[in-house]
Order: sequence, then structure tokens, then C-alpha cells
Amino acid sequence: MVLMLDQIGRWLMQPQIWRFVCFASSVTGLVCYALSSSFNLLFGEWNMLKILFYTVFCFMFCLAILFAKAWQQNTHPTGLLCKAHLSVVVLTATSVYSFFYDRAVNTKPDAFSLISSSAFSIMSLGLSRQTHFGFEVDLLYFFLGCLMLQLMKIKLLLGIVGACFSYFLVIFRSMLQNHEDVVHSQQANTDIGFVTDMLDPDSGNGTNIVLSDMGLGTTLKHVLVACAKAIADTDLIMTRWLIQKSREMVSVSGEPMQRLGAYVLEALVARLAHSGSSIYKALKPFEPTDANLLSYTHIFYQICPYIKFGYISANGVIAEAMKDQDKNSYN
Repeated sequence: MVLMLDQIGRWLMQPQIWRFVCFASSVTGLVCYALSSSFNLLFGEWNMLKILFYTVFCFMFCLAILFAKAWQQNTHPTGLLCKAHLSVVVLTATSVYSFFYDRAVNTKPDAFSLISSSAFSIMSLGLSRQTHFGFEVDLLYFFLGCLMLQLMKIKLLLGIVGACFSYFLVIFRSMLQNHEDVVHSQQANTDIGFVTDMLDPDSGNGTNIVLSDMGLGTTLKHVLVACAKAIADTDLIMTRWLIQKSREMVSVSGEPMQRLGAYVLEALVARLAHSGSSIYKALKPFEPTDANLLSYTHIFYQICPYIKFGYISANGVIAEAMKDQDKNSYN
């Protein structure tokens, strides 16, 4: 029994499952809402223009639900700003819908209205398992509230059914979240333990012996590679630990590998903070024209004794080497 529950838990942790649940529940909710009495009271009877607009809206809505996770992963440096704008849009849309729904719908809801609210609640639950834009849980609570109100309009005691359904979804989401946190914590502890053994000179790990023989550069390289992989996997616990460990190993005034590691580490921190593009634009040098470049080079040659001395020494060595050579032999 315990093994079966554990297998079910692992099955429910699969992102493909929740992607399918999200898509199927959104399609069900949209179809049922189009057939419900709430839609007719809000938007009137169907006509060709409404069918066209609703079809386009459903298509875009289903695409957004289907590729929500991929969209979040590809969000560029303005990720936090995008999340804020998206949260405001969702809040505004739900508030406007609630306002017009309360004004237009005064009758008891039909079965299609109940099914659509339930389907959208399950869709919000699935969306909260895939993305972290910040509005998924609020959207879940909104649709659960709509469902409870619709049930209470039919009969007051049916509100208990809505409360039980809401309680089940909220507790189910909390259990999944706790299970995911435990799995990530165990994985992070395992990874941290492995890297600690790799860096610990007293460890009996064979990998550590190889790294110790190859020197600091190889060890630092492996830690930076592990840090980049943790950032790519959005493992924040492991990333913070590796960044802290890397800062202890790099120095802008140390050995060449330490100086190089310091700049690589700053690049990884910029990638984690999504500030790489702005930093690049700020540091991108001015590109002079050919005439200006020649003038700058001449001035630099005049004021820098090292460059002038290098050219003079090189010319002197060449002249000394070619002093006794026959010029005709090179014709």
C-alpha cells in the first residue's frame, strides 16, 4: 500500500501529467462556459461574430496554457517585470468579470456553469504546478469562490459541497508542494554532500584525489561548472551554496586561474540576476572610426614608453641579426 502511494506520488510529480490536466480542464471549462446560461446572460445570444471571437480567444487561451512552462523558462531579463504586469492583468480581468457577472446574472446557474467553474479550478491547480508567475494560487481561489457562490445560489446547503471540494483541492496542492520541497531538499543535500566530498582534502573520495593532484584550477573549474548547471536547472539552494563556495576560491588579485574564476563567477551571478544584457550594454566600448583609431594609436604610442621601447628593441635585434647578411640573397 505504501509503495503504491509512493508510486502515485511520483506519477503526480511528472510535469507532463499536469500539462495534460491543465489543457484538458481548460478545454472542458471553455466549452461548458460557452454552453452555460451565464454566457448568454452576459454576452447575449450567439451569432457568427461572437463564435469567431470566442474561437480565436479559446485557441489563444489553450496555447498559452499548453506552453506556459516553456514561456516561463524563456522569459528574458525582464522576468520580474513581466510577472508583475501579468499579475495585474489577471487581477483586473477577474475583477471586471466579477463586477459584470454580479450585475447580469441573477438566476440560478445551470450544470454547465458548475462544470466550467470546477474545470477552471482544476486548470488553475495544474497551472500552479507548472509555472510560478505569482497569480496561479489566487486564480485557483477565485474559481473556487465562484463555484461555492453558484452552489449556494442553487441551495444554501450545497455550499458545504463547494467547501469540501475547495478544501480537497487546496490540501491536495499543499501536499504536492510539500512533497516537491522534500524531494528538492534531499536532492540538494545529496549534491552538496557530493561537492563537499570533492572539495574536502580529508575525504576518501577518489575524485578528490584526482582533483588534488591536478591543482586548484581544476577544482575551481568543476565548482564553476556545477554552479552553471545549478543555475540552468533553477536549483537556487545549490546555486547559492556553490556561489558562496566559489567566492572563497577566487580572487581578482590572486593566481591567473583565481582571477579568471572571479570574472566567470561574476558572469554567473549576472546570469542568475538576469542582468547580463544591461551590463553588456553599459560596458560595451565605443568603436572609433578608422581615422580616429589611427590617431588614438599614434597618441598611445607617443605617451607609452613600453610600447615604444618594445618596437625599438625589436627593430634593433632585427637590424643586428641582419647586419652581415648579403642583401642580394633575399632578392
